[in-house]
Order: sequence, then structure tokens, then C-alpha cells
Amino acid sequence: MNHKLLIGHIRKSGMDDKTRDMVLSYVEIKEMISNIERIADHATNIAEASIYSMQGTDIRHTGIGKEE
Repeated sequence: MNHKLLIGHIRKSGMDDKTRDMVLSYVEIKEMISNIERIADHATNIAEASIYSMQGTDIRHTGIGKEE
């Protein structure tokens, strides 16, 4: 769900202030974790492309220590 829509629904809900603030904090933390995961995926792709460029070995989807 779109982040702005989700935040809007949470703010309009009938939750008490403490619960609403806690839920909003969890949503923010979840979004941060998702962004960090995307960064890690990009870093992995860059590393795989670098190895392929230098060695000519395609290591995508092989796991750690399984390159030939």
C-alpha cells in the first residue's frame, strides 16, 4: 500500500494516541528495513557484475563459495 495512504488511514483510525504513535513508528521502521534491503540487493548486483567483468564468471544465483 502507498506509504502516504497507509499513514493517512492510521491517523484517521480510532486508535488512542499512544497506540497510533506506536503503529506509525513500526510502519516507519518497516519502510527503513525495506530500503536497506533494496540497497543490499543493489550492492549484490554491482558485486556480481564486477566479478563477471573481471573474471568472466557468472556467479548470479550460485550462493557463497559455489563459483567455479
